[in-house]
Amino acid sequence: MAVDLTQVSRVDTEPGELPETMAAWVIREERQGEPKDAFQVEEIEVPEPGAFEVIVRVMAAGVNYNNVWAALGKPVSVMKYGDHPQYGHHIGGSDASGVVWKVGAGVTQAIFDGGRIHAQNDLAQAQQQEFLASYRKTVFSAFQDVETSLDLVKSTTDQLALVEVQTKASAEAFRISELQYREGTIDILSLLTNQQALFSAQQILVQVKLQRLEAHLSLYNALGGGWDQKTDDANYKNQLDWWPL
Repeated sequence: MAVDLTQVSRVDTEPGELPETMAAWVIREERQGEPKDAFQVEEIEVPEPGAFEVIVRVMAAGVNYNNVWAALGKPVSVMKYGDHPQYGHHIGGSDASGVVWKVGAGVTQAIFDGGRIHAQNDLAQAQQQEFLASYRKTVFSAFQDVETSLDLVKSTTDQLALVEVQTKASAEAFRISELQYREGTIDILSLLTNQQALFSAQQILVQVKLQRLEAHLSLYNALGGGWDQKTDDANYKNQLDWWPL
């Protein structure tokens, strides 16, 4: 469409409203080549601004090597790039100055809330680092708890083996003492002393077994295990009347 260059600067609409067409130095793919041929003044449709976009009424613009390369289509054609490749043309001119004529959705919010958005982004990144540090601390603590529980299980198991040997020895000593007492070679005090030693060994054996069970529970818990006590289990009472003695 022919353009009256004397009317290029004329705009019949108020800010916030767009005219139907505008004059522009346009490059089309079929005209790519020498800039004097590629650039043509055309009357084209005025695009509506999209989200976070603005339409500027250009009052002045320069032409530099970016536009020369755009006209030549070298080293890369600009037709398939940019914000609106669907229009099929490229508007030349850069280093422009003018007046913001219409804004798209979200532009006002981005202008006045940019600092808050950046602050929120910084806060989110800081929280991410905090959560990551907390996660690492939790993992290291879990490994430490597991290692401690494994050591406790091993030590109580070794201790249990020694106490069982001691208990068997005390039981054997008491058995021999009974035989000696029946034969009259020792008095009742010696028999009771050996019996007391046996009872002490058996008591220690029970305590070590309990410690070993607690160590296994600690390991189970360190490995992430858990349990819920059912109501019927919590209310259960031992039936001592039928337990074997």
